[in-house]
Amino acid sequence: MDELLNIEFWENHYLNQIEYTLTQDLEKMIDGLKSKDKIKEDWIEAFHRIDKIRQNSDFSRGAERIFYWLFNQFGIPNSSPIGSDMFFELYNAFVHIDIKTAKIDNYIYNKI
Repeated sequence: MDELLNIEFWENHYLNQIEYTLTQDLEKMIDGLKSKDKIKEDWIEAFHRIDKIRQNSDFSRGAERIFYWLFNQFGIPNSSPIGSDMFFELYNAFVHIDIKTAKIDNYIYNKI
């Protein structure tokens, strides 16, 4: 039981750290997500030629880059081929952070 409480303690600790990272500089994150618009005319035509069935929203891959940037000091990246997009090793845990973005045909995406 003590081991489970210890796991819960560290899980909560790292969830709080993730929340802090995302909220401490919200403007920086939003500016990063909007940065694609500065050069949109350079990539938008190629983006529209992609098969619509498999197409992510127009910030899917780019959004992942922004979150990598925000979390770059979270821990030591682990290169395991199994795990989340962002897989970090800390002194007492392995932390997986997976970034998800909407597909073009997601219902909610059309409401934004």
